[in-house]
Amino acid sequence: MPNGDYSLSHEDWEKIRAFFEELSPILLGFAAAHNLAIDKYYHDGPAWTLRFQHPKGGGAGIGVHRVDDDKIRINKLWYIDEYETFTHSVKSDAGSDLLLGSVDLREILEESLREVTAWNRNDMTAYHGYEEFWARYTQEEWHQMSPAMRLPKPTL
Repeated sequence: MPNGDYSLSHEDWEKIRAFFEELSPILLGFAAAHNLAIDKYYHDGPAWTLRFQHPKGGGAGIGVHRVDDDKIRINKLWYIDEYETFTHSVKSDAGSDLLLGSVDLREILEESLREVTAWNRNDMTAYHGYEEFWARYTQEEWHQMSPAMRLPKPTL
């Protein structure tokens, strides 16, 4: 898989899977309650990402990353891809490390969902220069391939 993290050993992956097995009741329950898709270990990374269509357009996600056995990092992302201008606009928050025993993960996720869905488009950073890649497709083909179009609409 492109962009994968191949530095993780078999033993690392055993720890990562066990770690997320412990968190899975909270993550799965939260995703079900809010109609979110779960992307496990995207690009072979030690994270689960809760993905959805942003109410103001584009796609969004809340990432739960394993830092080590006791810590997670919650990151937030919203993006809008505009075929007409070949522009990828993004707003994100890299988050900070949280000690699992000292936080209520469910409440952190609720807070993160409220925050991401309240973000404004004028706070996004626009990146241009995607014409070379996106123009290989018709606008209809490009929209059919767009991951944001296939994401669920969240229940807020």
